[in-house]
This record gives sequence, structure tokens and C-alpha cells, in this order.
Amino acid sequence: VIFVFAISYARRFWFQAFWFTHHWYYVFYFLMILHGSGRLVQDPLFGNFFFGPVVIFTLDQIISLARNKVEVSIVRAELLPSEVVGLYFKRPVTFDYRAGQWVRISCLALNPGEYHPFTISSAPHEEHLSL
Repeated sequence: VIFVFAISYARRFWFQAFWFTHHWYYVFYFLMILHGSGRLVQDPLFGNFFFGPVVIFTLDQIISLARNKVEVSIVRAELLPSEVVGLYFKRPVTFDYRAGQWVRISCLALNPGEYHPFTISSAPHEEHLSL
């Protein structure tokens, strides 16, 4: 189910289904544990495939929570050619970055837990961030 909604067509046109299936992963893990607990064919191998990814996932979540989150206002938004949206933010004073870096943006009014990655397209010396 998670794989089906991870396909780019599903992500583009049914993003809420993609988000829902990917954030309810623990329900799928629980169902897999129940499925293997019958031991009809062999002892469950679930632990062999579970603990490594759980350690990596937990470390990723700890790092994500430890990073700074800053609320910034949009200075300007414009529709560019090829259905590209340009967003311009006032750069926070303590925000330093290098060329090629990206940021995760969330619209608090719509869903504060939904983040999307964007490449920073402005130069480090500019006072506004453009995405």
C-alpha cells in the first residue's frame, strides 16, 4: 500500500493518500507482526528486517527535532513559466547557507506537520531567500 502511493503519479494527484499511508506506517508494522505471529510456516523473521531501519529512523527523527525551526513571512510569491511558483522570504538574521542547500517549508495555516523540500535559489549575500 505504501509503495503504491509512493509512485510519482499518486504523490502528485493524491498527495493526502500518500501522506496518510506514509504516516500510518506503525499500523502496517503492527499488522505485519500479527501476520507473522501465527508461525504457520516458520518462525517470524520480522525482527531481522525491523530493528536496523528503526534505529536509522529514530536517529533521523532525533536530528530533525533538534534542528532549528524558524517562522518567516512570505515577502512575495509569483507564478513563473512552466507552472513554477517562486517564493521570496525575508532571510532570518542567523540563517547562513551555502550554494546548493535546501530547506523544508511548512504552511502553518494548512498543515503544520506537512513539510516540502525546496532548493534555495538566491545567493548567500542577498537579504531575501528565494525558492
